[in-house]
Amino acid sequence: MRVRTHEGLFLVIAGLVVFLDRLTKLLAEALLAGKDVPIVPGWLDLALTYNTGGAFGLLKGIPMLFILASIAAICIITYFYGEIIVNKHYSWQLGLILGGAVGNLIDRLAFGRVVDFIAPSFWPAFNVADSALTIGVLAFVIWGMMKK
Repeated sequence: MRVRTHEGLFLVIAGLVVFLDRLTKLLAEALLAGKDVPIVPGWLDLALTYNTGGAFGLLKGIPMLFILASIAAICIITYFYGEIIVNKHYSWQLGLILGGAVGNLIDRLAFGRVVDFIAPSFWPAFNVADSALTIGVLAFVIWGMMKK
């Protein structure tokens, strides 16, 4: 069975997000423990934090809710992949969503919390998986609205 280009793109993007997410979280824990590193002073720091809630620190202290939500998202994307992927745009969007969900799920299952380290002064800290999820969901919704 030959994998179509957009299916390969989906898998590569999801895998790349998981890889970059794990790598950056490991580096953050190794290099940022006990210190903040200003990137753009007064605007953006690298600062190690741990999040037991959802994206942007919402609903802290209910890790099982987010474990189940991540598993549900992963199952839905993989189960309906053939029907949802109608072109390369949905492929990269769903790759970002899947990679982000898997990246944060790994943290939740292994450690009971998610490592966040990108800390803008005007927004709660986040990580690569959060970024991928947010961009993927927004692009999926916007693209879907444009196609109607």
